[in-house]
Amino acid sequence: MRNLKIENLFDNIVTGDEVLNQKPDPEIFNKVIEKLDVDPNECLVFEDSLPGILAAKEAGMKVIAIDPTGENAKLEEAHQVIGSFSEVTPKVIDSL
Repeated sequence: MRNLKIENLFDNIVTGDEVLNQKPDPEIFNKVIEKLDVDPNECLVFEDSLPGILAAKEAGMKVIAIDPTGENAKLEEAHQVIGSFSEVTPKVIDSL
């Protein structure tokens, strides 16, 4: 985000430096929930790895996996799998 100069677009940022346990432990997502003061079922996570999907689901969040190649069967653990962000539509989100 620093390289893209978009940090100012976010009110809260949580990085791996702020947690003790790496994914698939849900600690980082729990920290996000805490900072935002929201219910986890109000959150939507976009992930590209199985550990991230498992961590977000364990935290009670909905997960859309991004699989540009369509070849990573492990990502099917997510609630929905898409090939690119251009596929994110209200219909996809409502289906969760």
